Amino acid sequence: LYNVQIGDHCVVGNVQTLSGVALESECAVVNCLSVTHGNKKNFGVGEELALAIESGGREIRIFPEINIDVARIMCSSRNNKKLQQEYSQLIDEYVGLVHSEWSILSKGAQILNSPKIKNVFLGEYAYIDNALNVENTVMISSREEVSQITNGAFVSNSVVQWGCEITTGSVIENSIFTEYSYAKRQAMVFNSLIGANTLIAEGEVTSSLVGSFVGFHHQALLISAFWPEGKGNISYGANVGS
Repeated sequence: LYNVQIGDHCVVGNVQTLSGVALESECAVVNCLSVTHGNKKNFGVGEELALAIESGGREIRIFPEINIDVARIMCSSRNNKKLQQEYSQLIDEYVGLVHSEWSILSKGAQILNSPKIKNVFLGEYAYIDNALNVENTVMISSREEVSQITNGAFVSNSVVQWGCEITTGSVIENSIFTEYSYAKRQAMVFNSLIGANTLIAEGEVTSSLVGSFVGFHHQALLISAFWPEGKGNISYGANVGS
């Protein structure tokens, strides 16, 4: 144990390296190979996400509580320079508030058997079990709406909001899953924002703004899509781009 803070009623098991981590009360870290904090101090807050145009042009700076409405307005209002500037100033203030020298496990958060966890903020009762890698990621969670990363998932530079689940070998990079969205069965999601209650399974989503209540259940492809309204289905074998 190096440079750690451990609160009341916590369990720290057979952990090889626990470094730069603050545990609030009732947390558990069990059999993890490496739980550490590195050079990135703000958990990815304020970084740009290139939505709807893979090569750039509709970038949006992210914050953990962002939703589909905010993303839609900012992506579709590129000519409103005043709005863009005011939004960027607010994000700068947010970045200053979340600077941290530790990874943080809030009350009741659990990490069980995960081999590599680095630069994370885990909200209350967030749950990580048997993930391959979780790095530079924020999980917003509560006792009633637990967010989960499990079963071989790989998650980096991302936000996982209330009630979300990333599982069964899914790869998530530079993306945001808003409340009660899911990734299952080797789903691949890169540089995208996924709306609430949307399920991505098996296929690939890249540089897309995907609205709420979308089904994506088979091998298919969605690239550079601007689809804030959601409420649809990506069928088997679909290749939708730009």
